[in-house]
Amino acid sequence: MQVVQAGARIYCATQTGLFYFDKSDNTIHTLSKVDGYSDIFVKTLAYAPKHDILYIAYQDGNLDMVHAGKITNYNQLENQYVISNISFDSTETLAYFSLNSNGIYEWDIEKSLAGIGPYSPDVSIINHTVVFRDSLYECSSSGVKKINLNVEFKDDITKWETISTDSCGSIVSFNGRIVGAFQNGLLKYYNGITNTWVTFHRNQFHHRIQSIEAGNGQLVMVSTDSLYTYRTIPASSDSFKFETGNDAIADEQGTIWMAQDIYVLLNYKPRRIPGNLFYQPGGLPSTTAGHHAYGYHNQVWFSSGLIAGSGEHGFDDHGFYMYDGETWHNYNQQTNYGKNDNATDVPLIQDFMGMGVDSITGHLWIGALDSGVAEFDPASHSIINIYNARNTNKGLPLPPPSQSQNLTREYTAVSDVKFDHNDNMWVSIYNRFAQPPKNQLAEKIHNGGWLTYSNTGPMLNVNSLVVDNYDNIWLIDSRDNTGVVIYNPTTKKYVTLGTTAGQGGLPSAFVNCGVNDKNGEIWLGTTSGPCVYSDPGLLFGNTSYDVQRPYISAGSNAGYLLGSLPVTCIAVDGADRKWFGTNQGVWLTSPEGDKILKHFDITNSPLVTNQINAIAINGVTGEVFFVSDKGIVSYRDAATDGGDRNENVYAFPNPVRPGYSGPITIRGLVSNANVKITDVTGALVYETTALGGEATWNGRNFSGREANSGVYLVFITNSDGSQTAMTKILIVR
Repeated sequence: MQVVQAGARIYCATQTGLFYFDKSDNTIHTLSKVDGYSDIFVKTLAYAPKHDILYIAYQDGNLDMVHAGKITNYNQLENQYVISNISFDSTETLAYFSLNSNGIYEWDIEKSLAGIGPYSPDVSIINHTVVFRDSLYECSSSGVKKINLNVEFKDDITKWETISTDSCGSIVSFNGRIVGAFQNGLLKYYNGITNTWVTFHRNQFHHRIQSIEAGNGQLVMVSTDSLYTYRTIPASSDSFKFETGNDAIADEQGTIWMAQDIYVLLNYKPRRIPGNLFYQPGGLPSTTAGHHAYGYHNQVWFSSGLIAGSGEHGFDDHGFYMYDGETWHNYNQQTNYGKNDNATDVPLIQDFMGMGVDSITGHLWIGALDSGVAEFDPASHSIINIYNARNTNKGLPLPPPSQSQNLTREYTAVSDVKFDHNDNMWVSIYNRFAQPPKNQLAEKIHNGGWLTYSNTGPMLNVNSLVVDNYDNIWLIDSRDNTGVVIYNPTTKKYVTLGTTAGQGGLPSAFVNCGVNDKNGEIWLGTTSGPCVYSDPGLLFGNTSYDVQRPYISAGSNAGYLLGSLPVTCIAVDGADRKWFGTNQGVWLTSPEGDKILKHFDITNSPLVTNQINAIAINGVTGEVFFVSDKGIVSYRDAATDGGDRNENVYAFPNPVRPGYSGPITIRGLVSNANVKITDVTGALVYETTALGGEATWNGRNFSGREANSGVYLVFITNSDGSQTAMTKILIVR
C-alpha cells in the first residue's frame, strides 16, 4: 500500500485497487479498469509536479501515466520486470525506475520515451533510488551505492561507489542529507564529509521500517508499530504515534496521510483534538473473497472464507460482505459483526462460507468452519445468534474427533447453508478428518430444533449443497472423486451419481458446484465441463439415472458445451440463462446451454483474472458479480428476476433525451413477458420477449432506424393473457 499527493488529491494504492481523496471537496473517488486504467493491483505510485504526471506502476510491470485526465500506457516492461520505486532528478527531466531484477531503468519524462537501461549496479533487487546533488543513489539488501550522474556508462558496475554494505529498504533526500531505512529498525543519515552513516533513530524492539518519505519539510517514517515525523536531523522526533501502517506522507499543511490495512487511509495531524480521520472508499477491505456468493432480492452477499489446498481451514478473518445496489457493508471483527442478542461482543469468527436467507424473517444464516452457523439480522446489521457445539442450548451437533491431531474439536465446521421449500434450514458439516464420515448434514426445523443425518452416503468433505424442487438435498464434495450424493429426507435414502453409464454418467467424478435452475433442472460443474440432470423427481425408484451434456450443434463452438473445461461455479439469471465461471473467464449461455451468448476474460473485459470462484446475481437490477481471489467485478446485464405478475412497471431513461443512444429498459414485468411497442397510431414499432422481468429496446424500429420524436406505448402480457400492463415512453430527438 502506498500514498502520494498530486495537488489537492491524495492518491492511495490499496490491496483492492486505487482511489484518491480530493481535499478541495472532501470526496472519495475509486479508479479501476472500467475508467481506462490498465489494472488495479498497484506496486508503486509517483507524482512529477512540474509536468503534472501521475505514474502508476502495477504488479505485472505495466505502467500508466496520467496527465490532464488522459491515461497513457507503457507496457514494454510488462511480464518482464516489476517497478518497485520511481524517483526523479532535480529538474524532472529523467525518472528512475527501480526494477525487481536487472537494476535501474531511465525514463525521459518530457518525451515519454525509454532512455538508458536497464542497467545493473547491484546483483540484488533494487529497492529504491534517489537523486541527491550530482549523484544517483540506489539501495538494496546488499547495501547502498552511488554514481555520478555525468558518468556515461552507468551499467559498468565498477563506476559505482559502495557507501554501505548493510541491507537498506529505502532512501530519500531530506534536510540536505541522504537518509536510509536499514534493517533492525534503524534510520541513518549519510555524512559525506566522513563517509560514514550516523544512526538517529533506533527502534527498541527492532520493528521493521515499512517506508520513509520526505516532502513539505517533513521526514515521515512508518514502522510495524509506530509513525514518526522529523523536521530536522539529527534531532529527536518531532512527533510519533503508535499507529501501524504501510506508507505515509506529509502535506503542505503538516497533515500526515497514511495508508493502512484496516482503515485504508488515515488523516493525522499531530496534537489534533479530537483524533484521526479515516477514509475508506465503498467496496471491500481486501481482495479476500471465498468460493461462496449469494444473491437475494436487491442484496448480494459474499463470504471471505475458503478451504485451503490441503483441505484444512484457511483461518480467514475478513468476515463477510453485502452490496445493496448502492453501498458495500463489511462485517468482520473490526466492525464487531454488530452485536448479538445479549449485547456483548461477538467472538472472532473465521472462515465464513456458504449462506442462505430465511424468506420469512429475512435473516441471513451463514456457515463458518470454526463456529457453526451465525444468524445475522440485516435490519440491525448484527449477528443475533451463533449455533455451534460450544453453545449447548443451540443444538448443532459436535463433529467427530480429529484423526490427525487426536483432539476433540470444540466447534462444528459448517461449509454451506440452504433452505428448502418449507423454510427448513439445511447445513453441510465439513468432516475433514472424520473416519468413517458421519453427520454430513444437519437440519434446523423452522421455528424448531435440530436434526442430524449420518446415513447420507460416502461423502466426507462436503463443501456445498443444492436443494431441488422435490426438497432432495444434493451434497457436493469438490475435493474427492466421489461424484454427487442426493439425499431424500423423507425416505432417508440416498443415491450417488458417478461416472458409470446408468449410474450418473458424469463427465468427471470431481464435481465443483451445482445449481437449481428455474425449470427445476440441476446443473453441475465438473472438472471436465458442465452437465444437467433434467428431472430430479425420477431419481428415487429408478434403476438408471444419467445426466446430459448440453451440445452446441453448429458454429465455432460446436460440440459439448465448454468441452472439457473445468467449471468452478454456475449461476442462473432471471431469464434462466446460465453463467459459468471457469479458469478461462466467464461464459453466458442460453437457458438450455445450446448457445454461447457471451464470453468475458481479461482480454475483453475489466476482469482482473480469468480464475472465477463464485458468481452471484442481483435479481432486482440484473447486475452479475464475478468473484475471484483478486477481488470482485460486476457486469450490468439485462436479465432480472420476473414475478408472477406485472408490478410497478416503468421504463428508463424516460424521457429519452437528445444524444442518448443506449438501451431503453422496461422493468417490473411478469416473467418472460411478451412486449410490444407501438406509436400513438397503433403501428407496431418493436416487439421482444422479456429476459426474466426486464426487457430492453434500442430505440429503433424493425428497419433499424431511430424512432422519431414522440410518445410510444408499451404493451406487456404473459403467455396466457392473464397478466397485462401498459406504460409509455417519450422520445425527444
